[in-house]
Amino acid sequence: KKKPKLNDFDEQTIVGDTIAPRPSSYAISKLQGFKYVELFYFTREGCLDAFKNAHTTADDALSLTGTDGYVTLRPVAAFKASRNVVRDEDLTWEQMTMGKNAMLQMAEKLGWNAKHITALATFYFNLEQHPSRGLDAKNRALLLYQARVRRDWHDRLERDEGFNIGTINETLLRSISEEIWSFDRSESMKRSVILFPPLRRCSDQLPFSAHDPTINPPCR
Repeated sequence: KKKPKLNDFDEQTIVGDTIAPRPSSYAISKLQGFKYVELFYFTREGCLDAFKNAHTTADDALSLTGTDGYVTLRPVAAFKASRNVVRDEDLTWEQMTMGKNAMLQMAEKLGWNAKHITALATFYFNLEQHPSRGLDAKNRALLLYQARVRRDWHDRLERDEGFNIGTINETLLRSISEEIWSFDRSESMKRSVILFPPLRRCSDQLPFSAHDPTINPPCR
């Protein structure tokens, strides 16, 4: 058995002025395996959630897992998703921006291919520079677009059907915008019905049973 080695350190170097928040073991494990993982885990809120729910014994515990035909031991914490995770499409624009920056930095540390990192960075850059950026409804469309497209990108990479995620598909983005518009319109109509229900005819306006309140109750 190989004896663990303790690496040397520079006596002239001190800790940095800031320490980057650490995502959960689950998020790092997903990213290390080139799997899709929600951006929430890389936001300030996600890292704080990981810190609050971290348990030394759970992080140290190991479990058997199969990968590419091999059985390996991995920390139990690597399999546990957060109960507080927020879907990508439900993030604020600021959370999305902060999350993707931290995710890209972590992906580079974990040895991701430079081509894939560049494609993802270009993807988010083009979203941030999109002409419709800044309008509330359009921001929602861009957030939903990035959520769906990045997940689809990972799914297709696993099937060896990868595409260039960096290029924005304006047709798809327009379709998503219309989907949001239709949903908002439907919700607005529902609220209108609740606020302004149809008027009921008064009993004295009815030709029959005018004096029977059980059939034609009076208006109030």
